[in-house]
Amino acid sequence: MKTSFTAARPESAASIALARFRIHTILKMIACCATIFVVGCGPSKEDLIAKAMRRKRASSDDVDPTPVQVAAPVAASAPAPQPAPISESKTAAVETAVPKQTSKAIAGVEQKPLTPIDQRKPTESLSAVDRRRMAVDNLKKIHEAMAAYVADHGEFPYYTMESSGGISTFSWRVALLPYLGYQELYDKFNHERPWDYPENKELLTFIPPEYVSPERFDTNTNFLVPLANFLIFHDFTERDEESNEQKVTKVDRITDGLDNTILLLEVDDDFSVPWTKPEDYRLFGGEGGQRAITRGFGHLRGDGALAIWGNGWPFSLSNDLLFQQLYPAFTYAGNERQPAAVIHREVSFDNVIDRSETVTSSIIADTSESPTQTMSLDSIPIVRREVPNSIELANAEERFQSIFGDRIRAARDRMAKDKLAVDISKASATMQADLAGTYVMQTAAMELAQLAGSVDTLLSAVDARVATFEVDAYKTNTDALLSLAKSSSQMDSASIDGTTFLQRAVYVVWHAVENDDYDTARILVRSADRMIDVSRSNRLPKMLGRLGVVLGEAERQYANAKDQLAAYRDNPDDGEAAATFGRYLCFIKGDWDRGLPLLVGGGPEPLRRASRIDLKGFKTNEDEVAIADSWWELASQARPGVYRQGALDRAAHWYRNVFEKMPDSLDKIHVKARLADLKQVELSSPLAITAQLAKQSGVDLSIKLADVAFSGRKGGLLTASNTEIEDVNN
Repeated sequence: MKTSFTAARPESAASIALARFRIHTILKMIACCATIFVVGCGPSKEDLIAKAMRRKRASSDDVDPTPVQVAAPVAASAPAPQPAPISESKTAAVETAVPKQTSKAIAGVEQKPLTPIDQRKPTESLSAVDRRRMAVDNLKKIHEAMAAYVADHGEFPYYTMESSGGISTFSWRVALLPYLGYQELYDKFNHERPWDYPENKELLTFIPPEYVSPERFDTNTNFLVPLANFLIFHDFTERDEESNEQKVTKVDRITDGLDNTILLLEVDDDFSVPWTKPEDYRLFGGEGGQRAITRGFGHLRGDGALAIWGNGWPFSLSNDLLFQQLYPAFTYAGNERQPAAVIHREVSFDNVIDRSETVTSSIIADTSESPTQTMSLDSIPIVRREVPNSIELANAEERFQSIFGDRIRAARDRMAKDKLAVDISKASATMQADLAGTYVMQTAAMELAQLAGSVDTLLSAVDARVATFEVDAYKTNTDALLSLAKSSSQMDSASIDGTTFLQRAVYVVWHAVENDDYDTARILVRSADRMIDVSRSNRLPKMLGRLGVVLGEAERQYANAKDQLAAYRDNPDDGEAAATFGRYLCFIKGDWDRGLPLLVGGGPEPLRRASRIDLKGFKTNEDEVAIADSWWELASQARPGVYRQGALDRAAHWYRNVFEKMPDSLDKIHVKARLADLKQVELSSPLAITAQLAKQSGVDLSIKLADVAFSGRKGGLLTASNTEIEDVNN
């Protein structure tokens, strides 16, 4: 037995050695394959935030809470200093001032130590290409951390953290520290004190490399989130009524889609902020308010700003983009239906021009102006192209049919037609060099959407047409809605998005009154009445029915006014003809500037008297109250109808104009009572009822119909999503 055992030992040892070799070889092969898979395949096109939300994150109790000490990344070509954890740094005073937190590191996130930023600064400036690569890499890493945060919390962070007392303390950038691998740094902040409190301010020097600007290597960051209402990060604090906690954006509220919504961008140096400060890039500024974009980006890299979509795709934001193209890309719930492809531009690392050689953006031509220079919607020219001629369109139509004809004929049911319309619309959005092809494809998409009864797809194609070509916005919208109303008349109204139809119809009706096109307005009102969800409201049908009646009355008044206008033009001394036309302008169309001077020449004396008082103007608050009272008294004498409503509208105008300026007095109580009474009056003019419908539907009628294609289908900044429309029963 002993001999046998002794002889077997060398054989066993060889077997063990061979086994170890095989295991080692297999592990190396696995590692190599993993490297090839991770590096060679490139980033997935899947929505990273949505993917992270689907991933079940492990509990921190399942892993070793001890941080893994890995050196922080250093910029290319820079000598790598010896990293030291924060606890071993020169900020011993800070360490003793702030008690050590007991929170654990995020499961699965590699923990990294940090050194002060002055120890990480390269000895030589990075090249323009290296700076660009570092900036893009930072955007990606911040997005990954944001995706992990959303996966854990089910929502985006608010742009400012708060103390237990509700006081603003830090930026969202501090909230992401555990997800970037800097739990130790996160724990060292005193979360009950603001960012610039001495003990917190001393930690600024430990800015994570993901927030570092490759231009400066200091404690300010250029990587900010756009901040404004209707953006993922908004600058007003909504609070839950029960918990009093901040309301933040959930992924399911981003109805435009993460892949069409800008999450983060690199701003110019003038707009950089201390990385812990609860401040970001306020997108809108100046007297234009939300109608003007502050151009604080695009000059750092020379050829545009670096940004990243909500799905994790970095891109270059061109300096040549207009407000009408930028706004839909920043908002998350305007349903503008502008695909990312309209402005997406791949980041180039070839022939990169150094920042010192760049010129100022074409949007801000005067470099001496403040960095907060803004451009409003009204001041930016809308660049549209001429409609291609008939020969070009005929050739494009022939090519289009050869490509899509079979698919169109195969799309027999509504769902198939809608899907094909969407595909064609998306394809047309990328064909900037083929205008005839774009026009033909837009037309095809509209026709398919009409046959499918798809309001959303139809309006997307309509907006693309108006945004691209020099067409009449009113006629394009009107033709599309009327065609949809006709083709969907035999469809189940429950299968049609009546809310969206109503919102656009309100816009068109408003402009129809301006254009004296009452027949079109009535058809759209009837169609909207048929499509809306009656179970949602019992007031909408009543309002639409009432609007149809007053539109009929307005059309009759218009027919009479046209005859009187002709008589007035033949005889300028015909005061009665002038007054008749003036009443139509004031009470039907709301055009008091043109109509009011015509009212004093004829008609009933009470109306002439109120008009004279109004035209005289005012010097004191009492004068304004007297003007309003004169219209109120005139309304009390008139029969219910459009003229009575017009007089009340004019009275309301003057009452509102003076109310805020008045000191507390009996006169102010009088005005307040009149304004309260006006809320109880049943509306009886087309403009008044349409304005009320617009308010209920979340439509901002102050934006012109031609600009809706750029500012948001439901009217821009005052719009609500379909699920957020005000309950009209209240």
